[in-house]
Amino acid sequence: MRAAVRASTAFLFSALPAWDPAGLPPLVLVDGSAFVFRNYYARQGLENAGVVGFCRSLLGLLVPLPPDAPLGAGPPQVVVAFDSGTPSFRKDIDSSYKAQRTAPPDDLIPQFHLAQEACRAFSWTVLSAPSFEADDIIATCARGAEAHRPVVIVGADKDFLQLVSDQVLVYDPNKKTVVTAVDVEARFGVRPDQMIDFQALMGDSTDGVPGVPGIGPKTAAELLKRFGTMDSVLEKAENPENIPQPKRRENLLNFRGDRARTTRDLVTLKCDVPASKFDPPLSEADFSALLRSPVPFAPRQPALEFCEAHLPEHRAVADTVRRVWGRQEEAASSTPGW
Repeated sequence: MRAAVRASTAFLFSALPAWDPAGLPPLVLVDGSAFVFRNYYARQGLENAGVVGFCRSLLGLLVPLPPDAPLGAGPPQVVVAFDSGTPSFRKDIDSSYKAQRTAPPDDLIPQFHLAQEACRAFSWTVLSAPSFEADDIIATCARGAEAHRPVVIVGADKDFLQLVSDQVLVYDPNKKTVVTAVDVEARFGVRPDQMIDFQALMGDSTDGVPGVPGIGPKTAAELLKRFGTMDSVLEKAENPENIPQPKRRENLLNFRGDRARTTRDLVTLKCDVPASKFDPPLSEADFSALLRSPVPFAPRQPALEFCEAHLPEHRAVADTVRRVWGRQEEAASSTPGW
């Protein structure tokens, strides 16, 4: 299955071969909030920098190379998830969660709304949910779709690595690399299904998530490789023969109970956000269809009208729209069912 998943993402990543034309094209899940943030700070001084970079970056992923790469059963289904702007449920678990984060600049806030408008003009689905983060929406979509089609998560957050499977891979837009289950284990020394415990043992200072003092990535990987799970690590720590270092053993024993449960809850992505919680709400049937059905060919005119209305000074965005839609129109005219 791993080879098939790699093969399914050619439409996005030119280094990969084309996906099986007989199967559903991939579901592409994008961390929209992170993309706007990243592009805003990368292009400071440019009007609507976050939106310009957002559009160019995501449209650029959808330009297939080489030009004759087959598009199979249709274009990928693109879902872009955004933070809702309301406090995360994780704040209720631990008030220090992301407490050190500063409010976004005033000129950045409206760009999130404009980016969502761009998505709709490009015929991409926009999802957000009060009290949940974009990562939770992506996790819910990935788990709901992976039994039916390949899934590509576009985002640099290491939390996404807990979702990697035979049918789910991550594309890191910062490093421009594709991450599979094999890559996770090669990089971190743990399997994707161990990433939650791996992150819980270490904690995450950038998000205000407490871990076990003195436990870094190397030690966390060694402990999980030896004992399998965090619960097992904490249980085995009672025996000095298992953890001979006195301070490490003390820290592990002090981490048991509520501290361990809290940290695990903070780093675990929610894979079951109810469709009724989305803004706007969806029925479970509509949400299932979104994840498991092909999408029709989308006309280019709404996308070009958005560029003309909101990004008239940035012709490169409109040029990229023409490239992407031109390729899709070629495929639509030659592929039955589009």
